[in-house]
Amino acid sequence: MPYLWQSAMSIISQTLLVMGATMSPPLSSILMTLVPHRDAIDQIINNVVVEIERYAVLAPSLSLAADIVKEAEVRWRTYLGG
Repeated sequence: MPYLWQSAMSIISQTLLVMGATMSPPLSSILMTLVPHRDAIDQIINNVVVEIERYAVLAPSLSLAADIVKEAEVRWRTYLGG
């Protein structure tokens, strides 16, 4: 369980980092050299949200983290206009 918890928290922090990077034009251009198109980033973030929701039942902290990443996704999509 500790490894799963650490992995989930790491995935969440990295996802939030990618969301933030896509909101900055200079960082977004760097990120776009790593993925084929913006839809790929959108799909990755969507998959992370779904996966973290599955882990939310395992611990209260993961549930809170799932709520945070879901709220961040909503705000991220609003910011990017989608």
